[in-house]
Amino acid sequence: MKNLTAFIGVVLTASLLFSSQAEAYGLFFNAGAGLQTQTNKVAPNISLTYTESGATTAASAKSMLEAIQPAAEFQFGYDALIGKHLYWGSNLFLNTSTGQKRTYSTHATDTEGSSVTNLAVNLKNKFDPLAGGIDFRLGYGTENTAIFSILGMSVTGIDTSVEVSYNITGDYPDSDYAVGNFRKIVAGVRAGVGLQHMFTENWGVYMRYVYTQYQKYSKHIETSDPVSTFDKHDAPYTQSSMVSVVYSF
Repeated sequence: MKNLTAFIGVVLTASLLFSSQAEAYGLFFNAGAGLQTQTNKVAPNISLTYTESGATTAASAKSMLEAIQPAAEFQFGYDALIGKHLYWGSNLFLNTSTGQKRTYSTHATDTEGSSVTNLAVNLKNKFDPLAGGIDFRLGYGTENTAIFSILGMSVTGIDTSVEVSYNITGDYPDSDYAVGNFRKIVAGVRAGVGLQHMFTENWGVYMRYVYTQYQKYSKHIETSDPVSTFDKHDAPYTQSSMVSVVYSF
Protein backbone atom coordinates (compact mmCIF):
# COMPACT_ATOMS: atom_id res chain seq x y z
CA MET A 1 0.00 0.00 0.00
CA LYS A 2 2.88 2.41 0.81
CA ASN A 3 4.47 1.70 -2.58
CA LEU A 4 1.13 2.29 -4.32
CA THR A 5 0.66 5.62 -2.48
CA ALA A 6 4.20 6.71 -3.37
CA PHE A 7 3.66 5.80 -7.04
CA ILE A 8 0.41 7.77 -7.23
CA GLY A 9 2.18 10.74 -5.61
CA VAL A 10 4.96 10.63 -8.20
CA VAL A 11 2.45 10.48 -11.08
CA LEU A 12 0.37 13.37 -9.75
CA THR A 13 3.50 15.47 -9.14
CA ALA A 14 4.70 14.75 -12.66
CA SER A 15 1.31 15.74 -14.05
CA LEU A 16 1.71 19.20 -12.48
CA LEU A 17 5.25 19.59 -13.85
CA PHE A 18 4.14 18.72 -17.38
CA SER A 19 0.71 20.40 -17.28
CA SER A 20 1.67 22.96 -19.91
CA GLN A 21 1.93 20.30 -22.61
CA ALA A 22 -0.77 19.64 -25.17
CA GLU A 23 -3.34 16.92 -24.71
CA ALA A 24 -1.80 13.51 -25.33
CA TYR A 25 -4.84 11.38 -26.16
CA GLY A 26 -5.93 9.45 -29.24
CA LEU A 27 -4.84 6.10 -30.63
CA PHE A 28 -2.51 4.32 -28.23
CA PHE A 29 -0.59 1.11 -27.64
CA ASN A 30 0.70 -0.05 -24.30
CA ALA A 31 2.68 -3.02 -23.03
CA GLY A 32 2.98 -3.91 -19.38
CA ALA A 33 3.92 -6.54 -16.84
CA GLY A 34 2.89 -7.46 -13.32
CA LEU A 35 1.45 -10.24 -11.16
CA GLN A 36 -1.72 -12.24 -11.74
CA THR A 37 -3.61 -14.58 -9.43
CA GLN A 38 -5.63 -17.34 -11.11
CA THR A 39 -8.17 -19.04 -8.85
CA ASN A 40 -10.68 -21.81 -9.46
CA LYS A 41 -13.18 -22.80 -6.76
CA VAL A 42 -13.59 -26.51 -7.50
CA ALA A 43 -16.19 -28.89 -6.04
CA PRO A 44 -15.59 -32.43 -7.35
CA ASN A 45 -17.95 -35.31 -6.55
CA ILE A 46 -17.28 -38.89 -7.61
CA SER A 47 -19.16 -42.12 -6.91
CA LEU A 48 -17.99 -45.66 -7.79
CA THR A 49 -20.11 -48.82 -7.76
CA TYR A 50 -18.28 -52.11 -8.31
CA THR A 51 -20.09 -54.64 -10.48
CA GLU A 52 -18.98 -57.79 -8.66
CA SER A 53 -19.42 -56.71 -5.04
CA GLY A 54 -22.04 -53.99 -5.46
CA ALA A 55 -20.04 -51.79 -3.06
CA THR A 56 -20.37 -48.06 -3.58
CA THR A 57 -17.79 -45.49 -2.50
CA ALA A 58 -18.08 -41.73 -2.87
CA ALA A 59 -15.72 -38.81 -2.41
CA SER A 60 -16.54 -35.13 -2.52
CA ALA A 61 -14.90 -31.91 -1.37
CA LYS A 62 -14.41 -28.24 -2.12
CA SER A 63 -11.07 -26.65 -2.83
CA MET A 64 -9.45 -23.43 -3.97
CA LEU A 65 -6.93 -24.06 -6.76
CA GLU A 66 -4.84 -20.90 -6.83
CA ALA A 67 -1.65 -19.83 -8.62
CA ILE A 68 0.20 -16.51 -8.36
CA GLN A 69 2.41 -15.87 -11.39
CA PRO A 70 4.01 -13.20 -13.56
CA ALA A 71 1.90 -11.92 -16.44
CA ALA A 72 2.01 -9.42 -19.28
CA GLU A 73 -0.67 -7.50 -21.16
CA PHE A 74 -0.77 -5.65 -24.47
CA GLN A 75 -3.46 -3.11 -25.37
CA PHE A 76 -4.44 -1.16 -28.48
CA GLY A 77 -7.18 1.44 -28.25
CA TYR A 78 -8.40 5.02 -28.33
CA ASP A 79 -9.00 7.57 -25.57
CA ALA A 80 -10.08 11.20 -25.40
CA LEU A 81 -11.41 14.02 -23.21
CA ILE A 82 -14.98 15.27 -23.53
CA GLY A 83 -15.06 18.86 -22.42
CA LYS A 84 -12.37 19.67 -19.89
CA HIS A 85 -12.33 16.65 -17.59
CA LEU A 86 -14.56 13.77 -18.76
CA TYR A 87 -12.17 11.02 -19.82
CA TRP A 88 -13.29 8.00 -21.84
CA GLY A 89 -11.68 5.29 -23.93
CA SER A 90 -11.77 1.69 -25.09
CA ASN A 91 -9.15 -0.87 -26.00
CA LEU A 92 -8.60 -4.44 -27.13
CA PHE A 93 -6.24 -6.46 -24.94
CA LEU A 94 -4.22 -9.66 -24.99
CA ASN A 95 -3.12 -11.06 -21.62
CA THR A 96 -0.46 -13.73 -21.27
CA SER A 97 0.76 -15.64 -18.22
CA THR A 98 2.72 -18.78 -17.40
CA GLY A 99 -0.50 -20.80 -16.94
CA GLN A 100 0.65 -22.83 -13.95
CA LYS A 101 -1.05 -26.17 -13.31
CA ARG A 102 -2.58 -26.72 -9.88
CA THR A 103 -3.38 -30.13 -8.37
CA TYR A 104 -6.04 -31.06 -5.83
CA SER A 105 -6.45 -34.48 -4.22
CA THR A 106 -9.23 -36.04 -2.16
CA HIS A 107 -9.89 -39.58 -0.95
CA ALA A 108 -12.55 -41.74 0.73
CA THR A 109 -12.63 -45.10 2.52
CA ASP A 110 -15.65 -47.38 2.78
CA THR A 111 -15.98 -50.66 4.71
CA GLU A 112 -18.53 -53.32 3.76
CA GLY A 113 -18.14 -56.71 5.48
CA SER A 114 -14.54 -57.82 5.07
CA SER A 115 -13.90 -55.52 2.11
CA VAL A 116 -12.30 -52.11 2.52
CA THR A 117 -12.54 -49.74 -0.43
CA ASN A 118 -9.99 -46.94 -0.85
CA LEU A 119 -10.73 -44.27 -3.41
CA ALA A 120 -8.43 -41.39 -4.41
CA VAL A 121 -9.10 -38.58 -6.86
CA ASN A 122 -6.46 -36.25 -8.33
CA LEU A 123 -7.74 -33.14 -10.07
CA LYS A 124 -5.40 -31.00 -12.18
CA ASN A 125 -6.50 -27.54 -13.29
CA LYS A 126 -4.78 -25.09 -15.65
CA PHE A 127 -5.81 -21.73 -17.12
CA ASP A 128 -4.77 -21.03 -20.70
CA PRO A 129 -1.65 -18.86 -20.98
CA LEU A 130 -3.65 -16.45 -23.19
CA ALA A 131 -6.78 -14.39 -22.56
CA GLY A 132 -8.24 -11.64 -24.71
CA GLY A 133 -11.10 -9.19 -24.82
CA ILE A 134 -12.17 -5.56 -24.73
CA ASP A 135 -12.16 -2.83 -22.07
CA PHE A 136 -14.11 0.41 -21.71
CA ARG A 137 -12.78 3.34 -19.66
CA LEU A 138 -14.60 6.22 -17.99
CA GLY A 139 -13.30 8.71 -15.46
CA TYR A 140 -11.68 12.07 -14.72
CA GLY A 141 -8.90 13.52 -16.84
CA THR A 142 -6.65 16.53 -17.31
CA GLU A 143 -4.47 17.36 -20.29
CA ASN A 144 -1.99 14.62 -19.37
CA THR A 145 -3.39 12.53 -16.51
CA ALA A 146 -6.51 10.37 -16.18
CA ILE A 147 -7.91 8.23 -13.39
CA PHE A 148 -10.77 5.98 -14.43
CA SER A 149 -12.87 2.89 -13.89
CA ILE A 150 -12.51 -0.13 -16.19
CA LEU A 151 -15.30 -2.42 -17.34
CA GLY A 152 -14.78 -5.10 -19.96
CA MET A 153 -15.11 -8.68 -21.16
CA SER A 154 -12.51 -11.45 -21.33
CA VAL A 155 -12.34 -14.92 -22.89
CA THR A 156 -9.94 -17.73 -21.98
CA GLY A 157 -9.77 -21.52 -21.70
CA ILE A 158 -9.44 -23.90 -18.75
CA ASP A 159 -8.01 -27.42 -18.99
CA THR A 160 -8.82 -30.06 -16.37
CA SER A 161 -7.65 -33.66 -16.04
CA VAL A 162 -9.08 -36.15 -13.55
CA GLU A 163 -7.28 -39.30 -12.36
CA VAL A 164 -8.87 -41.89 -10.08
CA SER A 165 -7.23 -44.78 -8.23
CA TYR A 166 -9.07 -47.41 -6.18
CA ASN A 167 -8.44 -50.59 -4.22
CA ILE A 168 -10.91 -53.08 -2.75
CA THR A 169 -9.41 -55.53 -0.28
CA GLY A 170 -9.93 -59.13 -1.46
CA ASP A 171 -11.73 -58.18 -4.67
CA TYR A 172 -9.59 -55.95 -6.86
CA PRO A 173 -5.87 -55.25 -7.03
CA ASP A 174 -4.68 -51.68 -7.12
CA SER A 175 -6.16 -50.06 -10.19
CA ASP A 176 -5.93 -46.67 -11.86
CA TYR A 177 -8.00 -45.12 -14.56
CA ALA A 178 -8.45 -41.64 -15.96
CA VAL A 179 -11.95 -40.23 -16.01
CA GLY A 180 -10.85 -37.85 -18.73
CA ASN A 181 -9.42 -34.55 -19.86
CA PHE A 182 -11.80 -31.63 -20.21
CA ARG A 183 -11.42 -28.26 -21.90
CA LYS A 184 -13.80 -25.36 -21.42
CA ILE A 185 -13.80 -21.95 -23.12
CA VAL A 186 -15.13 -19.43 -20.62
CA ALA A 187 -16.19 -15.79 -20.94
CA GLY A 188 -16.10 -13.35 -18.08
CA VAL A 189 -16.68 -9.78 -16.97
CA ARG A 190 -13.75 -7.78 -15.69
CA ALA A 191 -13.74 -4.57 -13.67
CA GLY A 192 -11.06 -2.42 -12.12
CA VAL A 193 -9.40 0.97 -11.82
CA GLY A 194 -6.65 2.61 -13.83
CA LEU A 195 -4.30 5.60 -13.63
CA GLN A 196 -2.52 6.96 -16.69
CA HIS A 197 -0.07 9.82 -17.09
CA MET A 198 1.52 11.05 -20.32
CA PHE A 199 4.96 12.63 -19.80
CA THR A 200 5.03 13.82 -23.40
CA GLU A 201 2.53 13.82 -26.24
CA ASN A 202 3.70 10.32 -27.17
CA TRP A 203 5.03 8.56 -24.06
CA GLY A 204 3.47 7.81 -20.72
CA VAL A 205 2.85 5.26 -17.98
CA TYR A 206 -0.31 3.33 -17.10
CA MET A 207 -1.05 1.45 -13.87
CA ARG A 208 -4.14 -0.68 -13.30
CA TYR A 209 -5.83 -3.34 -11.16
CA VAL A 210 -8.44 -5.65 -12.72
CA TYR A 211 -10.65 -8.42 -11.30
CA THR A 212 -12.19 -10.90 -13.77
CA GLN A 213 -15.07 -13.21 -12.87
CA TYR A 214 -15.49 -16.00 -15.41
CA GLN A 215 -18.71 -17.96 -15.89
CA LYS A 216 -19.42 -20.89 -13.57
CA TYR A 217 -19.75 -24.28 -15.22
CA SER A 218 -20.24 -27.98 -14.44
CA LYS A 219 -19.15 -31.25 -16.02
CA HIS A 220 -20.84 -34.67 -15.63
CA ILE A 221 -19.11 -37.90 -16.73
CA GLU A 222 -20.23 -41.51 -16.49
CA THR A 223 -18.03 -44.60 -17.00
CA SER A 224 -18.87 -48.33 -17.13
CA ASP A 225 -15.80 -50.11 -15.71
CA PRO A 226 -16.21 -49.69 -12.85
CA VAL A 227 -19.66 -48.07 -12.87
CA SER A 228 -18.96 -44.50 -11.80
CA THR A 229 -20.18 -40.95 -12.05
CA PHE A 230 -18.09 -37.79 -11.82
CA ASP A 231 -19.35 -34.24 -11.36
CA LYS A 232 -17.18 -31.15 -11.24
CA HIS A 233 -18.38 -27.63 -10.49
CA ASP A 234 -16.05 -24.71 -11.24
CA ALA A 235 -16.09 -21.00 -10.39
CA PRO A 236 -12.93 -19.45 -11.92
CA TYR A 237 -11.69 -15.88 -11.48
CA THR A 238 -8.46 -13.88 -11.81
CA GLN A 239 -6.92 -10.75 -10.29
CA SER A 240 -4.05 -8.79 -11.81
CA SER A 241 -2.01 -5.67 -11.11
CA MET A 242 0.20 -4.24 -13.87
CA VAL A 243 2.33 -1.26 -14.83
CA SER A 244 2.58 -0.44 -18.56
CA VAL A 245 4.46 1.85 -20.89
CA VAL A 246 2.08 3.81 -23.13
CA TYR A 247 2.75 5.10 -26.64
CA SER A 248 0.20 7.53 -28.12
CA PHE A 249 0.18 7.91 -31.90
